[in-house]
Amino acid sequence: MVINNVLNAQVQGLQNFNSTTGVWTGRTITNGGGVSVSNGDGTSGNPTITVIGGGMTWNVVSGTSDSMATNNGYMPTNASSTSLLLPATANVGDIVAICGTNANGGYIITQNAGQSIQMSATGAVTTVGVTGQLNCLGSTTICLICITVDTTWHILWATGSNFQAV
Repeated sequence: MVINNVLNAQVQGLQNFNSTTGVWTGRTITNGGGVSVSNGDGTSGNPTITVIGGGMTWNVVSGTSDSMATNNGYMPTNASSTSLLLPATANVGDIVAICGTNANGGYIITQNAGQSIQMSATGAVTTVGVTGQLNCLGSTTICLICITVDTTWHILWATGSNFQAV
């Protein structure tokens, strides 16, 4: 660390300079939600910051049905239509995503008892419960976010308009 154009080789770790008092004081980085911190001692180990979790786990669905899990993405690859069941339990803010391709036969997002899917662009809502569903053509990619614990999903974003609420 350079202080008044002089290298201070005895300072270790993170430092903060108080321009009023002219004093350098040590600082540490603390752990937070989704972040792990090791401050090191400045000599034998440098500070490290690690992001915990984040991102999505993507699952290739080669069959004609699957049950989705929260904070996961799905890529249906079957030439026939694939049925993807919403998670039975979900917290507000949990998401599921489906990446459609021209190679698949489309997919149907099915619901558990009491669930529905809202579409902000059209204002449409699927029928509440197991008879409700969202039909999507193969190339449609969509992301749903849970807005009411366990029951209500909302289309966060979608590519194309190749889907229909039932």
